[in-house]
Amino acid sequence: ARPLAAFGLALALSLSGSLSGSFAQNALLGFDAAIKNALEKGPDIATSRANLENAQADLKSKESDPSTLVLQLTQARNSSELNTAQFNLKKLEVAQNVTTTYLSLFESQENVKLLEAQLALDSRSLEIAKAKLAAKNGTQLDVSKAESTLSGSKQSLADAKAQLPILSNRLEVILGSTAAGNITVGAPP
Repeated sequence: ARPLAAFGLALALSLSGSLSGSFAQNALLGFDAAIKNALEKGPDIATSRANLENAQADLKSKESDPSTLVLQLTQARNSSELNTAQFNLKKLEVAQNVTTTYLSLFESQENVKLLEAQLALDSRSLEIAKAKLAAKNGTQLDVSKAESTLSGSKQSLADAKAQLPILSNRLEVILGSTAAGNITVGAPP
């Protein structure tokens, strides 16, 4: 996961401040689009961007006013530089959060697919155990074991499916979107 997280952070660094991209609800969301949306529309980025713009406007105002004292001008410059650094840090944090949440959601989606296949296999195993019992080639214990395994698989699948909207909502918050927990993500790069 570390190389992928590093890739996400590198990608975030390479993206400019004037990103464009839209997020369609219930559509397959790619990793690049998720990063772009978070850096463009994310609430954390918007707040940090507003702070930076305010600091830059204050600096510009003080630089254009000949009566501004050197101390005030220095403070405005420092504030602008600080807000620039904080904005860049926030972009990295958001990219890291998107990467972590995206990968968690993708892993959960894949886990659901795996558990669905396991459920089908366990159902088939139960059918086989019942057929063996009917043919007097198996025991009731074999059937009970297969039923127990099937029941466990059903519960695991239900638990995994319950995680999907939670992770989807978490990603929505980071992206600043509203898809009501219905985000489906594609395979990461």
